[in-house]
Amino acid sequence: MEKNKQIATKETPKQREAFLVYFNLEERSLEKLYQHYTKTIPKKAVSLETLKNWSRKFKWQERISIMDQEVFDRAEQIAIKEAIARKSDILKAVKNTMIRYNQAILSGDIIPSASDFKKMWEVARIELGKSIGQEIIPIQAPPINIFLTKNEKIIKVVHEAQEELRKALQGEIKEENQ
Repeated sequence: MEKNKQIATKETPKQREAFLVYFNLEERSLEKLYQHYTKTIPKKAVSLETLKNWSRKFKWQERISIMDQEVFDRAEQIAIKEAIARKSDILKAVKNTMIRYNQAILSGDIIPSASDFKKMWEVARIELGKSIGQEIIPIQAPPINIFLTKNEKIIKVVHEAQEELRKALQGEIKEENQ
């Protein structure tokens, strides 16, 4: 990019303006640039031959390639940041919902259904790019103490899921920081 800056400083303002107009043309060609000048500002128009000379002298094609790559790279970075922000927002919402859900369970305000909890767990797993279990061979569940009350069983499942979500979120944070 340093070479690009050196070239740009040797250009006159009129030459630089022509290059920038050329860069921003939807379909780039020197003929279209010439047409643009003759239609929009005929008094400032230069000949097609002059535009060709400027293009060669100031290496417009090389500069266009460099600038196009920079535009692509920046657009890619913005897209990645936006995707990270969306996933982060969804994971925060899932985490906050699960915390409120757990608090409501502990206070006895609600008795959750397993399907409600499973849906929240699946959303978190999907956003982390993890499996939600369809492709995993099920393993036999550990024995559950039949003397636990229904609420105690639910609370135990919620705590286990929260711990798994916490670990997944920590893993995602570590991945983002690397």
